Amino acid sequence: MTRCFHGKRRYFTRADAELVLGSIDTRDPRRREVRCYQCPACHGWHLTSQTVEQYSASRAETSPVRAPIKLDVPVSSSPVPTPAQLAARLGVRPITPPAPRPSFATARLRRLFDRVRRQLTERRRN
Repeated sequence: MTRCFHGKRRYFTRADAELVLGSIDTRDPRRREVRCYQCPACHGWHLTSQTVEQYSASRAETSPVRAPIKLDVPVSSSPVPTPAQLAARLGVRPITPPAPRPSFATARLRRLFDRVRRQLTERRRN
């Protein structure tokens, strides 16, 4: 157990907080805790004297009522354009990747096959 930056006793696990909660002497008027909760600020566990119903009621009174969010999305009867159509509309040329360069072994084999093919065509002519 340590002190939290907002002055409350912080327990590192829920089991620790519940163990302390179970061992509290109910005859002591200074200790009226009835449940434990995880703090959203320090992510530790604290003890509180508020029940869940009391906490929910206090939150409902203090939280402002928010108006529903309205999204003004124009309704379109035309279909959604494809990325290629958008690029054409904006005048953007598509990027074509460069052709892969053949490896040294591939270029050597190609030259060998070309030489064999030339020799075969010369033999057929003779």
